[in-house]
Amino acid sequence: MGAPITFCPTRSGKQSDTRKTLVVFSKRISGLEEAMRIRRQRELQSRVKFRKRPPLRRGRVSPRLPVPDHIPKPPYVGSDVLPELSSEHQFHDSEGIARMRAACELAARVLDFAGKLVRPSVTTNEIDKAVHQMIIEAGAYPSPLGYGGFPKSVCTSVNECMCHGIPDSDGDIINIDVTVYLNGYHGDTSKMFLCGNVSDSLKRLVKVTEECMEKGIAACKDGASFKKIGKRISEHAEKYGYGVVERFVGHGVGTVFHSEPVILHHLKVQELNVYEINERDRDSPAVLKLSKRAESSLGDLVPFTNKLYTGDLKKRLGVTAGLCVLIQHVPEKKGDRYEAIYSFYFGDYGHISVQGAYLTYEDTYLAVTGGSGIFEGVYGQVKLKQIVFPLKLFYTFYLKGIPDLPSELLEKPVIPSPSVEPAPAAKATLPSGTVLHFTN
Repeated sequence: MGAPITFCPTRSGKQSDTRKTLVVFSKRISGLEEAMRIRRQRELQSRVKFRKRPPLRRGRVSPRLPVPDHIPKPPYVGSDVLPELSSEHQFHDSEGIARMRAACELAARVLDFAGKLVRPSVTTNEIDKAVHQMIIEAGAYPSPLGYGGFPKSVCTSVNECMCHGIPDSDGDIINIDVTVYLNGYHGDTSKMFLCGNVSDSLKRLVKVTEECMEKGIAACKDGASFKKIGKRISEHAEKYGYGVVERFVGHGVGTVFHSEPVILHHLKVQELNVYEINERDRDSPAVLKLSKRAESSLGDLVPFTNKLYTGDLKKRLGVTAGLCVLIQHVPEKKGDRYEAIYSFYFGDYGHISVQGAYLTYEDTYLAVTGGSGIFEGVYGQVKLKQIVFPLKLFYTFYLKGIPDLPSELLEKPVIPSPSVEPAPAAKATLPSGTVLHFTN
């Protein structure tokens, strides 16, 4: 089951004066490429037009199904709070692998059974009931049930919907995502199914998507880069004119439902590692309190600015600057949750802006919302790793939409630890220890 999870129960139903400079880029293309382009264009023009089906619309969700008390349940059951993606990689011993294999084999059998139920007029609610019954009869728990308040035991996605839907008409396609929790381990799997008389274009989409999955699996081996998986998937999809949904990712699984590593399914993701260090010489962070209490209260504002170094800690880049708003106390984790909006300034290279949840007690991800200079047009996400809150933080950016980054920013990073320190030249901002016109 891909993370993050979005719940969307559905069913089928009926002038300025500003002058702009235009820059035209061109490249030489081979005769074969031009011939293929013309062929694709002719295919699109001659393609039979199908009747446009009505958009999906919201349906009614029935009550969740009961699970016998004797069946062990995952720790998130009973809470409507969506669990954070675990920052810990899961390494399994031989016993753990045996239990995972048993959970996955059960999930595969349930998925095959669910697929045989797919036909016009069969609702996903009926599929959910059948899947639920088969899982509990095997002594397992349906992992989606109660995950962040999720009300069903299986995830079904019809046509353009990426979560719930009802395949109640001829020609639908549906994804069924089955995860079971057995003997303390999750087994997670999904597959696309055709419902009735499906058009050739949809059959082609399903076929290419399955091929993408197989190519991603083929890239998995000891020592292989995670980026190679996304490269193989996106290259195959683009060869047939398809794009990849970047919001959904692969993930680690085991005793925890969703964990690191996050596996991106798209091409050209550039990793950029930087350190943010508060050397206690900038009177930062400040706290703008809404109350006179000694402890922080919800709604308090925290403006901050810290120093920014390259991942290898050999050069000073600039600063971070932004604002956090305290939105939740998390006493069970001895920390707080902030909503943050801030920027990373890289001297003459430009800046990157980010926004999202900032957790003081564990790693988290924020969205990359834009940039300037060499980062103009950038998007993606950044992983924030707390080393020593709030003094030392390590960031891994996953950047898209920009040209190749300069090698000066891509040196091998120092492994994060509480003892890391910038190189003396970087700390003293000597010319040899800074990027050009670093931001101070």
